[in-house]
Amino acid sequence: MINPILLDTLLVVGTLALISAFVVYKVYQFRWLESHGRQISAMVTSIRHETGKTAWAFHETIITSLRSGRILAQGEPIPFGRGL
Repeated sequence: MINPILLDTLLVVGTLALISAFVVYKVYQFRWLESHGRQISAMVTSIRHETGKTAWAFHETIITSLRSGRILAQGEPIPFGRGL
């Protein structure tokens, strides 16, 4: 049978390795996003909320560019939760 101290040591080392790998991955992801991504300044200009005779509520959002004023994204109405 494995010595309990050896088992505990292996569990601690394994946990630390997983945490270290996750931190390295997040740093890599952040650096990649900084070098390849672009900053977008936008604001939500319209939110529509509909409830009808059904039990579903629908939300639709329009996102507009702050610089040009043109619409960047217009979402389709999506079901959001159950009505009361």
